[in-house]
Amino acid sequence: MLYAFFAAFTGAVISLMVAVNGELANASGVYTATLLIYLTGLAATLVFCIVRRVAVLPRRGVAFYWYCGGFIGLAITLCNNLSYGKISMSAIVALGLLGQVVTSIVLDTFGLLGMPKLRFLPGQLVGVALVMGGVGVMFFGTPINWFAVGIAALAGVATVLNRTLNAGLSAKTSLWTGTFYNYVTGLAGAALVLALSGEGLVLPHLTAANGWIITGGWIGVCVVLLSSWTVVKMPAFAMTLLMFVGQVF
Repeated sequence: MLYAFFAAFTGAVISLMVAVNGELANASGVYTATLLIYLTGLAATLVFCIVRRVAVLPRRGVAFYWYCGGFIGLAITLCNNLSYGKISMSAIVALGLLGQVVTSIVLDTFGLLGMPKLRFLPGQLVGVALVMGGVGVMFFGTPINWFAVGIAALAGVATVLNRTLNAGLSAKTSLWTGTFYNYVTGLAGAALVLALSGEGLVLPHLTAANGWIITGGWIGVCVVLLSSWTVVKMPAFAMTLLMFVGQVF
């Protein structure tokens, strides 16, 4: 029951994070916002690691792909920021759920990325159908931005992969080490994307009224910590549904 509560709470925090990051993207552009999100998140994580003297050097014997969660997390941030404002917040959440549910079923059924292998249940397809039906109802009678729809669903796929890799690395090292590398690799990827985009660094004009838009990176640290701690305690499918409850709330 405790882990179920934290899974749902993590979902609520994710919705807050998406909204905050979306406002930062509106103020400074998608790619600059993504860079700032990872920069502030890494700064917060690094300070904690220094204060607590957490070892952050790569551990021998840990496969390199476990350190790549940040690259996939970068895809989540980019997809959410690109879809924000083009479709409704509820649609972003629902499409993200669809991507997460399908990916979770695959991970559970085949036991991928260190997840325990679980028997596939036909009832899971009913859940997928219900989510797809709910998404269809949300867009009924309104123009559809298919690009935003596609990348919002892709963000859901990346969400499951990101939290699974981060949880695996945390189990092999420590919770804070896993979080640290999520932001190291994410920041490296964000800097590369910004350079390739040609957008240029456009810093937002921050005031006392809108200073909160820069806090998305800190909120993201909480999300990574919570999901990394919880994901190994329950099946990926169950965690996905509980996080959805929190997001909808």
